[in-house]
Amino acid sequence: MNDAAGRAARRAYRDASIGVRVHVGVRWRTCPFAPIADALADARRVLDVGCGHGLFPLYLASRHPTPEITGVDIDRDKLVAARAAVDSAGLGARVHLVDVEAGWDPTLEPPTRPAEGWDGIAIVDVLYLLGRERMRQLVSSAAEVLAPGGKLVIKELDTTPAWKHRISEAQELVSTRVLRITQGDHVEQVPSAVLATELASAGLDVTTVRLDRGRIHPDYLVVGTRV
Repeated sequence: MNDAAGRAARRAYRDASIGVRVHVGVRWRTCPFAPIADALADARRVLDVGCGHGLFPLYLASRHPTPEITGVDIDRDKLVAARAAVDSAGLGARVHLVDVEAGWDPTLEPPTRPAEGWDGIAIVDVLYLLGRERMRQLVSSAAEVLAPGGKLVIKELDTTPAWKHRISEAQELVSTRVLRITQGDHVEQVPSAVLATELASAGLDVTTVRLDRGRIHPDYLVVGTRV
């Protein structure tokens, strides 16, 4: 949690509002960013779907020198804070943030995708907000625009073990329906086996990794590679 890239990414929010700093701090402590970023270490052009305040794009750019990252989100207020943090970190040449409309998917513009496709697409804690049908559409669209050898890297919260699932579900309900700090009509965590099946159905070679050892949230990572 205290690697140099993490410190650099969080430092970029030092001039943000208290609310943004608290949100980013909690996000940092509850999401295992390192293995997500490392799965994209060799990608040259990365799309981050649902980038929010921009913490993951900043962390990825700070941790690995290769990726050029484009983040998209429907929440324009979060993107204002994200762009300020990118400027503060001096990463404007490598991190580009774009607001999109609700219902957007990676086959649509903006942003303009590379002609040969994206080398990496990250979707971090987004699918649980969409419902199963919209989740399937997003995964299928993301797989469609991967370059050969490109990776679709998805981090979500599992439904097992049950006690971790109950904790994480309660927290997300508070975020979406009480505090309103996350936009979404659903809170439906996606079982890792279901997500792995969706990526395989999209024609990707799939690997699933548990990330929750020693953590109270049932984090997992699914990586689908276009072969």
